Order: sequence, then C-alpha cells, then structure tokens
Amino acid sequence: MLFDDIPKTQVAEVKEISTDYTKLHLAARMIRNAPDGEKHNVLLKASILMGGYISVGRVDELEAYRVLEREIELREVDDMYVARNTIRDGIERGKMAPIHETIEAEEEAQRELLLSDGDMSFMSSDVEDLDWIIRYKNGEIEKGCGTGNVLFDKNFIYKKEFVMISGHSSVGKTTFMLYMMVTIAVNHSWVWVIYSSENKTANVKIKLMQFACGKSLDEMTEGEVRYMMKWVSKHFNLIDNTKMLSYADLLVYTEKITRHRKIDGLLIDPYNSSRLLLHRTSQDQLLSTTTKLLVRSLHSVTG
Repeated sequence: MLFDDIPKTQVAEVKEISTDYTKLHLAARMIRNAPDGEKHNVLLKASILMGGYISVGRVDELEAYRVLEREIELREVDDMYVARNTIRDGIERGKMAPIHETIEAEEEAQRELLLSDGDMSFMSSDVEDLDWIIRYKNGEIEKGCGTGNVLFDKNFIYKKEFVMISGHSSVGKTTFMLYMMVTIAVNHSWVWVIYSSENKTANVKIKLMQFACGKSLDEMTEGEVRYMMKWVSKHFNLIDNTKMLSYADLLVYTEKITRHRKIDGLLIDPYNSSRLLLHRTSQDQLLSTTTKLLVRSLHSVTG
C-alpha cells in the first residue's frame, strides 16, 4: 500500500487532524465521473486538491490516501503502481500550492461535476406544459381580471399574486398603482389595504376619489365628495402612516382587517420604507418571508 511510503514523522503530524469529508467526497466524485482516457488527469487534479486541504488541516493525509487509492482502484486502471505515484505527486504539489489555488480548484471541480453529471431535470416538461396549454385554451385555467382597457389587457391582467412595480423616484409609480387599484375596484369590486408611508392618507384618498369619479376635487360638488368618500371607504382600507411601521406590524394589521372584512389585495408603498426589527436579517430575506406569508394567507398583491 502507498501508506507505507509516507514518512513516520509526517504521519504523526497529521494524526490528530479531523477530516472534512465533504472535501473527500468531492475528490471521490471526481474520480468516479472521470471518463476513460482522462482518469489519470482527473486523479492528479483530485490529489492536488486534497494536498491543498491537507496543508491547512482540513483533511487527514492518511484518510486522503486511502480514499483516493480506493476510488481509482474501483475504476480498474491498468497500473495501480502508476496511480499511487500520481496520488503521492499530486498531494505533494497540492501541499505547496497557495490556498487561493486550492479554493479555485475546488470551485472548478464542483462546476465540472455539475456540467457532467447528466442531470437535466432543470429542463421544462413538454408533456406538463402541453397539458397546461390545452387546459388554458379550454378555459380551465383562471385568466385573472381585466383592467377594462382592451389594449392594456393584452399585457396585464389582475391576479391575486405578488406584483412589484419599480422605477426612479417621482415618475408616478404610486399614482399609476392607485389608478390600477381603482379600476379593479370599479370593475370587479376588489377591496384593498394600503400602507403608503410617503403620502398623507388624505391625499391618497383624494387621488382614489378623483380616479373613480373622473373629476378633479375642484370639479366635484361637496355632495359628490361625500359620496366618493363613502365609496373609497368601502373599497380601500388605509393604514395610518404617522408612525413608521415594521413589516410585522403591517402583517398583523392586515390580518386584523381580514377578520372584519374580505380583503383582495395589499399595497405597501414603497416596500423598503418599513422599519426592520429583526437583527441579522437582510431586507431581501424579510421581504421574501413577507411575500410568502401574504401569498399563502391573503392571496395578496404587494407593490
């Protein structure tokens, strides 16, 4: 066995090292997947990689020799003597390599394994997609609610799903969203919860009233203003924004509203204005969690 070639002093130095078997597993997979004609080159790469991790104490040297030799032996190479020398030479080269080369070699090995593992499960299924297409054609798939504008409906329809609208500041994102929300409230009686931290709630209600009425506030009579206010109250629930709320607050308040009336959608405008309370949690992670909760429990639309 090749183990006998390792100097005794060297064995004593690595005896107490605990092995990261994920590294050894990677080397084993490299050898197992090596095509005929490339087994020697792959064995050398795997050995160099293990040498790098031996040098930093991530892999026990005796264990590395054992696994590498066993894996190449299972590939039925012509000359195990040559294979053992390759392992030894590779490990010694790896020990001398800078750690960044070891890390790069591991990343390249993982990438190559991914490319050559034969797993094509990431491809879409023509059978499943055809079934969906046929059901869609036959009207068995919900197509959502139209906006009332024939041209716009060719590109957008309302569904109770997550929607994010982004753009530069002061280009009309909020105005556009409020208009769209009014159209579905008028055409399909949707009821909304709105938290708009950057706009006075009274101003938001004015815009909703004007869109629904088709008149500016100055053009409305006081009677029309009062009538439109009742309509807004029926279809829109605005959360007070005088205090900065957290995402957790918004979810609790929205769920609280749903216990009193049916809610079809939730608008958070802008989504990144809410106060974050969780330490070591990124904004993106919290948004992802919030989105899953909304879609699952409220079938909400968030902008």
